[in-house]
Amino acid sequence: MTLIWREVLAIPVDADSDFFESGGHSVAVLQVINRIQERFGTELSVRDLFENSVLGDFIDVVRTRVDG
Repeated sequence: MTLIWREVLAIPVDADSDFFESGGHSVAVLQVINRIQERFGTELSVRDLFENSVLGDFIDVVRTRVDG
């Protein structure tokens, strides 16, 4: 997921990076969600990223969904 954020935001990110403080916007949110859904085959909502805008927190949400 770090790589997806890095590609979409076009900047280096780490677990403490905040999506919106790093330049993320609504279109970028959709890009991240779509790429993660395609890669991991899990359903995510835009809200998941808005409520978990720090990469480490977002990774935890996605892992919970993937590992079920």
